[in-house]
Amino acid sequence: MGLKGQLEDLPLIDMLQIIAFSKKSGYLKVGGPAGRGAIVIENGRILFAFSWSTMERVREMARDPERIRPEEKRENIEAALRELVGLREGSFQFELTAEVSDKLGGVEIKPFMIPQGIDPQELLLDLAVEIDNERREATSLLELAFQGDIPADLEELPDEPEAEDELAAGPPGEPMEAPVAAELIGLVPAMEAPAESETAAAAPEPERQVETPTDDMQGFTIVVVDDEPLVTAVLKQELEAKGFCVYVATAPAAGAEIVRMRVANGENVLAVVDLKMPTSSGRSFYGGFELIRRLKRHDIDLPVLLMVESLSDKARTRARTLGVRRIVYKPTLTKPDPVLYGADLRDLAETVHGQLRKLVEDQGQTTASGTRGDAGRIDFLATMTRELVAPGGTADVSRLVLQVAAQFLERGLLFVIKSGGARGLAGFGFSANAAECAEKARSLSLDVGVTPAFVEAIGTGTTQIVTAVDGLRRALLPVMEPGEPSGAVLIPVLYNRATLLLLYGDNGMSGKGLGDLGGLELFMAQAGMALENKLLHRSVKVEQTEMVEQLEPGT
Repeated sequence: MGLKGQLEDLPLIDMLQIIAFSKKSGYLKVGGPAGRGAIVIENGRILFAFSWSTMERVREMARDPERIRPEEKRENIEAALRELVGLREGSFQFELTAEVSDKLGGVEIKPFMIPQGIDPQELLLDLAVEIDNERREATSLLELAFQGDIPADLEELPDEPEAEDELAAGPPGEPMEAPVAAELIGLVPAMEAPAESETAAAAPEPERQVETPTDDMQGFTIVVVDDEPLVTAVLKQELEAKGFCVYVATAPAAGAEIVRMRVANGENVLAVVDLKMPTSSGRSFYGGFELIRRLKRHDIDLPVLLMVESLSDKARTRARTLGVRRIVYKPTLTKPDPVLYGADLRDLAETVHGQLRKLVEDQGQTTASGTRGDAGRIDFLATMTRELVAPGGTADVSRLVLQVAAQFLERGLLFVIKSGGARGLAGFGFSANAAECAEKARSLSLDVGVTPAFVEAIGTGTTQIVTAVDGLRRALLPVMEPGEPSGAVLIPVLYNRATLLLLYGDNGMSGKGLGDLGGLELFMAQAGMALENKLLHRSVKVEQTEMVEQLEPGT
């Protein structure tokens, strides 16, 4: 006889309280995507517990059971319980027994058990204090993350690889096979790499007539950025011959400025950007990423075609995160021969033209607000979810929330909930650039009771769709122009089942409806779990370090 269910329906902390109150005995097994563990309970008191990260410590203690101190047993139980209670999704199974065995799954656990047991209520009270302290810590970290004018993810990434061979896909001098590289990018059908010319010489080409771009390509301005002058020269010549207006630059900052000016002039811009060129600081050779970040800093989101010679997994992930959806491969083997290299660059120009056409087609699937079509959005969410669970600080989570929200909504404000108030952290879509949005957002502080929708969203931890937006519009007037939203949404990010962050969003620029926000809501739920896991991981590491130090000889 026993009880089983889902942690989403009955959190472990509630389950333990029920078992303690009823004074049951048995084995409570818990498992989820983050890991698994078990708790041994007798008459409602906890005798032993383990989790995925405490097992190594249990193995160490098992080598010399006679030296295990009572405080070590308790610390191990507390660390395991802290992890297991932090699981937000998964399943549990409580197996009732008349009496508890000294073995669990055939493993002798008596040396690790506390005979008299620990009252779960006592542990849970301590745990509640820890969670409250961590919540305050998370709030402080989130606030500190947005103290600067520009979010850190828009600045240069110091951890990007700088060595040439770190991006190499094969032996030096050999280009990556196109189908393999396209599979790595994982977002578009396999693309043909520009063919290396096999001719020994190229005859002078006859003068060509300037073509007129086809209907789907008319009106686009192309900006080519590469630190290799021959590449920019050939691409400019070839694309201008096809009827396009082409601008070139040889550095990320200059290229971003040209794009900004053309966009400000009302032009439809496509960017062709080399990945491997020096950054402005000279600390890295990922100038292509710097250029894209500079554009995002100015709230410019346009199709970018990335030119690469090869692509590592790390660079591929970064490209996906920055919104790159198509790549072309530059010729490398013929570089020593100017004639052959020139012919290959003309072939590259044809490939670039074809991929730009596909970028325009991709853009055609984008909604008028700048959000992605269904296929692109699903792919984008998958990429951002991988980023969400990657190692990093709490600030990374909040920035990813904003990036994802901007794909569903025209305007957004992210609040941190603290001491009965909602304080602005950052936002998008209501000022000239990201820095101004962040500055305006930080100037806003609201009472959580500003509107019934705020009270409901924060109190229940559920999404609220607001149709009567007048109250919210008045509250947000200090930082956000009224606009013409037909509705608004409030989506909470929960930390241990309490609202830590709250996102306000609308389509106030166009006045259109909110659309399907299911993907955004799911991502926000995952963001809360990611915040918990990141802080939990840090806490567990601290506890393990302290336990090991206590066992050090001479301590």
